[in-house]
Amino acid sequence: MFPWAVFGLIAVGGITTSAESAAVGSSFLPAVSSGVPNATAFFPLTSLSSSGSEIVSQGGQQNLGGSVNGTASWIADSVFGYVLDCSSESYNSIILDAVSIGTQGPFAVNIWFKSNITDNSGILFAYILSTLNNASQSVSGGTNVYAPNSLQLMLPQSGNNRSGLLRSVVKDYNDANANSTLDSDGNYNDDNALGSNAAFTNVSNGAWHMVTLTTRTDVQHGYLLYIDGQEAAQLPPSGVLNEPTPVTSNGVVYYEDGGDPIFLDGNIYLCARTDGDSYRFFSGSVAQAGFYGEALNATDIQALYNAVTSSVALSTAPSAAPSEPAAATSISNTSTITGTVCVFPFVYEGANYSACISPDGSESSYCRDTNGAFVACVNDTTLTTPAILDSANPISSPVSSPITSPANTGNGIWGS
Repeated sequence: MFPWAVFGLIAVGGITTSAESAAVGSSFLPAVSSGVPNATAFFPLTSLSSSGSEIVSQGGQQNLGGSVNGTASWIADSVFGYVLDCSSESYNSIILDAVSIGTQGPFAVNIWFKSNITDNSGILFAYILSTLNNASQSVSGGTNVYAPNSLQLMLPQSGNNRSGLLRSVVKDYNDANANSTLDSDGNYNDDNALGSNAAFTNVSNGAWHMVTLTTRTDVQHGYLLYIDGQEAAQLPPSGVLNEPTPVTSNGVVYYEDGGDPIFLDGNIYLCARTDGDSYRFFSGSVAQAGFYGEALNATDIQALYNAVTSSVALSTAPSAAPSEPAAATSISNTSTITGTVCVFPFVYEGANYSACISPDGSESSYCRDTNGAFVACVNDTTLTTPAILDSANPISSPVSSPITSPANTGNGIWGS
């Protein structure tokens, strides 16, 4: 029996409230006496059965909803009962109503996620949460995550040399339209390979993890990342001046994003980027998504973590880099018809390839290029037969994303 479910009622923060549907699962929230602010909107994203129900918020200040995009199904989970199973191969995602937070500057987002380590292949980023301002989406096509009014949480895929970390992007209404990322190892705008002695919590190990992104409680510019209740990164880092304009320290230019008003009136996408780019879907599950109209402090965040871990047996993740990195990738001399070059090995339909391939007997050969796009090769002398590194996954025709997606506009090999 799931600990908080009693006769079709839902226990939220110690207070029992009626659920809109008996299939809506449990909400793990701290008791009111803990002093943790009430969420503006809180989505349990859990179910008491495999049949599920429409997605509704529970226990927050706003009553909102959402929908499942694609064929995501409810699967049994030892922690949360039943959770939605997102799949990068089936292009499943969850689309939530917009939540009004951060319009005065301070805000926080808290969400649990579990990565399917066998499916999040590739060299780009799998998006856990993605939302933009509607105006930004109409101008940029939804692909420019560095535009003003943007909030993004993503995992480097297994072929990315930052795999194991969590990456974040926050852009206020007046922040520069420039690459600005903060990773959960504390590094800023860092695409270098992880060192063998890097110390961080590996969040791509198939266990449940909680990520919290919050603006600073001292009402200055910047924001902080917490993993499993513990501070993991902050912008600007300690020792760097807090200024509204870019600050250069030790050769690094810091865009100190966050802290000013942010206007996020677009839908919130879970398990996908807002444009539905087919290379950036997340495989795994998400749960207990809370959106707050104020900053959370360390005590608040630890209480949110304890609300789950004190109620269920939760496996913990090792605080270290993955012992074996994913297959190394390299830029080849093979050109594509678009003028880019191939990156080997690449992933197609769940299989790894070390040369251009001809899906379904096509006369042309194809590869993934440095933008992550699947494009035709030219002057390819390496191809005789498809070089399948994983013979258990046969070649099949590409499957289009169910979300209408513009052309891929990734930013280099490790483009977001």
